[in-house]
Amino acid sequence: MKSYSKTTQEDLFWQAAAVLGRENDQRLHSAAEYATKHHAGQNRKSGEPYIVHPFGVAASVLQKYHDVDLAMAALLHDTVEDCPNVCMEEIYHTFGDEVGFLVDAVTKQRKSFFGKPEIQIEDRVERLLWAGVRDVRVLLLKLADRENNLSTIEHLKKNKQIRMAFETQAVYIPLRKILSYESDPNLVDAARDLASYMHERGLTTPAELKQHLMNESFDNFDNDMFGLVYNDTKSIVWKITDLETYRKICNTDSLSGLIRFLSVAGNKHWFEASFYFLRGGVIDEDIRLGISSFQG
Repeated sequence: MKSYSKTTQEDLFWQAAAVLGRENDQRLHSAAEYATKHHAGQNRKSGEPYIVHPFGVAASVLQKYHDVDLAMAALLHDTVEDCPNVCMEEIYHTFGDEVGFLVDAVTKQRKSFFGKPEIQIEDRVERLLWAGVRDVRVLLLKLADRENNLSTIEHLKKNKQIRMAFETQAVYIPLRKILSYESDPNLVDAARDLASYMHERGLTTPAELKQHLMNESFDNFDNDMFGLVYNDTKSIVWKITDLETYRKICNTDSLSGLIRFLSVAGNKHWFEASFYFLRGGVIDEDIRLGISSFQG
């Protein structure tokens, strides 16, 4: 029988929760019980019980930030999206406005926010960024969620692997750097760093922030290209015009089986190679920045 990591993830979560004191136990147990109840019988593509994922994300954010609302939102973040008997209104009413907003912000297929009909944002990444500017915990939750999902990316269909890896490289890796996600993080510093980053670059809207993040990862990249890659992965052919980038790709073992070259040509004055992705994987920054354009 396959050994699942449910107990390990739960143990990590409750170990992190122990340092917060008994006064928070009831709220954390309430969210954990709610998520466990509504995800009961659901499995991930890997075969694991679905609840492994919420506990893993919640353990990660609780260990880093010691924030109860953020941890509760992590436990609940997929309930509205994946559990047929759960609605967003119930999350707000049961767990409060702060937890509700965090869950609302990371739930796909939503254009507005509960109780805020005047806020209509069609683009899901821009909607996430709009919410993240107002509460940086939205972005920290999404980063933890994506980090956990990447650990089982190989179980997804190939086109979904490519989409997840691409979106991670185009948006979430730059955000990780801005928010110092890897180095001694805290909520105050993360919020300050995001505000400073936007102010210093004159970014005032979610669309401007999204475009700037994408340009940090890919040269000459825009929102139309993002949509094309995300929605039609099979039609995309990527180009490299830098010989050194091509050599790095060829000499990087982790990229073996990840891409397939269609053409390679050049002389001492110019170089061009084209390729497409066979599956999803996160590419190192020094290679990613050498990928200059693509065509449909």
